[in-house]
Amino acid sequence: MEKALISLIHNSESVRNIKHENPIQFFHANGFPAETYKELLSLIDGDIQDPLSVIGKQIPEVKEGYHEFTDEIIEHASKTHGEGIAIGHSFGGTLSLLAEAREPGLFKNIILLDPPIFSHAKRIILSFLRKLGLEYLVTPAKKSMKRRESFNSREEALDYFSSKTLFKEVPKTTIEHYVQSGLEERNGTFQLVIPRQRETEIFLTLPTRLPREIRTIQGDLIYADKVRLLDDDDLKWWGKAMPEISRTPFQGSHMFPLEKPKELAQKINGILDRNL
Repeated sequence: MEKALISLIHNSESVRNIKHENPIQFFHANGFPAETYKELLSLIDGDIQDPLSVIGKQIPEVKEGYHEFTDEIIEHASKTHGEGIAIGHSFGGTLSLLAEAREPGLFKNIILLDPPIFSHAKRIILSFLRKLGLEYLVTPAKKSMKRRESFNSREEALDYFSSKTLFKEVPKTTIEHYVQSGLEERNGTFQLVIPRQRETEIFLTLPTRLPREIRTIQGDLIYADKVRLLDDDDLKWWGKAMPEISRTPFQGSHMFPLEKPKELAQKINGILDRNL
């Protein structure tokens, strides 16, 4: 699947002028393999590197704080020797930030797409609920633990996902990319490449403590401004905790990288232009 994605990107590059020579490392959201973002990545004016199709696929256990995931991001990104630009959606954005904090200079710049990094007050509440075993009530885990993960065919899966509210604003072609990359045939049925148990575990181990090094990280935050994950209190905290990261709203839900790839690519390309 990774080879197919890179082939598509390179074919797109042959018909457009790439202005940005810095390698771009893309990291996907929880539950959505990198191939789901084909359209977005094909529209970004940059040297897209071979992405991790499924982050943590070889990691046997999810532990609080995402340390093992961060290790994988660092290993993967080290190939660009500090010249790469990280673009991460949600879970992938959180990992990009943690990796840069752990290894300052790992990336030349980071572009974070609506990562679930909340204010200090919210993370205290999450930590308390986690101790009580109730964190699932206030996170997407409540839905992911019930997510359907087996289908008789890809056509059945496409119809199913197309009917879901989560994909309401997502173009059908992007849903098709998800069905192709997000399912694999096993024992006569098509099952989620990222099992719902793994997806749920990731939601329930969101870091509640962040390293001090985030304060000096430079980059850009693009956050959903229609159906908001980060509210005003979160954004105010971002401004104090990470003053070197600019904050830009985007009209859409948390799924905006899949809902509006063309508009988002334009915004990302503008950021890349600014940093030439």
